Amino acid sequence: RFLLVTEMAAIGVHIGGTCSCVAIYKDGRADVVANDAGDRVTPAVVAYRENEKIVGLAAKQGRIRNASNTIVKVKQILGRRFDDPQVQKHVTESKCSVIEKDGKPRYELDTGAERMIVPPEEVMKLIFAKMKDEVIAVGAAIEAALLLGKENSSLEEESVIVECSARNIVAKESDESGSDTYKVVFPSGTPLPARKHHAFQAPGNVSSVCLELYESGEKGCDPERNKLAQIVLKDLQLKEDGNRDILTVLTMKRDGSLHITCTEQGTGISEAITIDAAS
Repeated sequence: RFLLVTEMAAIGVHIGGTCSCVAIYKDGRADVVANDAGDRVTPAVVAYRENEKIVGLAAKQGRIRNASNTIVKVKQILGRRFDDPQVQKHVTESKCSVIEKDGKPRYELDTGAERMIVPPEEVMKLIFAKMKDEVIAVGAAIEAALLLGKENSSLEEESVIVECSARNIVAKESDESGSDTYKVVFPSGTPLPARKHHAFQAPGNVSSVCLELYESGEKGCDPERNKLAQIVLKDLQLKEDGNRDILTVLTMKRDGSLHITCTEQGTGISEAITIDAAS
């Protein structure tokens, strides 16, 4: 999910696990742009056949007959390495064959006419091209200006591409009954760079506090969570009564790298870790 902001309009692109869409904010209102078939939402499905590539609703409707050559949920592996747990989960669930090449996942398809290796980026390009809007034209204009060396062109002065976080970051906590609960502390779609604060309480009668952070899908605290990090504050002073206050600060840079600091407010004891962006 990302934003493209110009002097005239702001364009938002949502690339989901099942569907994608584009919206334009202009003159005080936001409108979802229809694709070339007139639909405002495009199923993120691509089917390969002997002599053609089918994108969107038609590919979704024919996926049962052409399951082994129909790609769905490509977002799950986009930008990830083959040994990523999310990719391995996709490998087991996908009707298409997913193989490893140069450490990255690739789809292996057999249309009958040929056997082909397809990177997930190519699949996303087809889905993006299906949305016939303004986004492609503006992006092409920016790229053309850069290729022509117009570094000081008015186009560059009036436009900026804003990177956004791709996944929700979720903190694991316990409620009053001791049951585990999960709270989104860094929502997906947050423009980068960004900093978020998360405050929580921990029992004062223990000498250590553990904070667990997870990645989750678009729907927030869904069951498909991947553990992202764990920070432990040790050797804390025991408190006979009451809780201790913990403050967590999450800072994400434009490249997706994440710095996390966890501090016990009473004593100032803190721990910090940095998670590099996925290559």
